Amino acid sequence: MRVSGSNNMVTIYTPKSTPKNGPSFAQEKVHAEINSPNPKIDIYKQITQKYDIRNASHIELREIAKKLYEQGEISLLEHGMLTFELKLPAEVVKNNPYNYFLTKTDRSGKRDWIAEFEARVQQNKKIGNLQGSILNRKIVDILALLQRK
Repeated sequence: MRVSGSNNMVTIYTPKSTPKNGPSFAQEKVHAEINSPNPKIDIYKQITQKYDIRNASHIELREIAKKLYEQGEISLLEHGMLTFELKLPAEVVKNNPYNYFLTKTDRSGKRDWIAEFEARVQQNKKIGNLQGSILNRKIVDILALLQRK
């Protein structure tokens, strides 16, 4: 038996009943419609309805990343890239005001995460970090799927 499909249709090729000693097995085409919804589309739709990726807090981004990871939409590496938060002791921050994030938050602590990871892509290209650029581009592409229309 051979199975192929696209969208919500599946084509199954099954051999017709013929004697074992027959010269060949003719094939019969059977169509079966899949009634179950596409879970990939559903998870992106659910997340988009609840969160605005262009105006989300880091806590919300962690929730989004967890949902995507649990559904198998992102790898553990991508989950880590989305959820990493550099927390330095106060005395270190006082002496070295380094900010891990490249974009600003609004007054409520929310930021445009697509713009943040796009800025990381550009920064990585600028310093010659090709691998970082590729990884951050993949994050931008994933987050773009969560963008409200």
